[in-house]
Amino acid sequence: MFGDEVLIRLQCEETPWVMCRHKDAWYQPDLMEFYIGLIPVNMRRFNRHFIALPGDDKGGPATYNDYDTIVFKGQASLHSIIAESAKSMGQYVGGGFPIWSKSPRISHDHSADHSL
Repeated sequence: MFGDEVLIRLQCEETPWVMCRHKDAWYQPDLMEFYIGLIPVNMRRFNRHFIALPGDDKGGPATYNDYDTIVFKGQASLHSIIAESAKSMGQYVGGGFPIWSKSPRISHDHSADHSL
């Protein structure tokens, strides 16, 4: 992709999650794997890929979510990586994703919430 390394790790023997890193990225493969492994599995499963790029001087965000691909530039924080990962989950959960939105517990809690 970028003249880079592509790392594939198996997640619970299901679909693999792919991590790509630019050859000049600050994140080394073992640290990428560690940080991405800290994202809860039920959140991480909504992400397609994780891409580490070198930092730039353009002043943009260090981390962003591009159609469920998490891109981090330079020395992005774990907090920002998890926050961008959460955006993918937020697009699907509760908005028709059957695991959560159709469960009896969610229906009960939703009905009992007087602020809605």
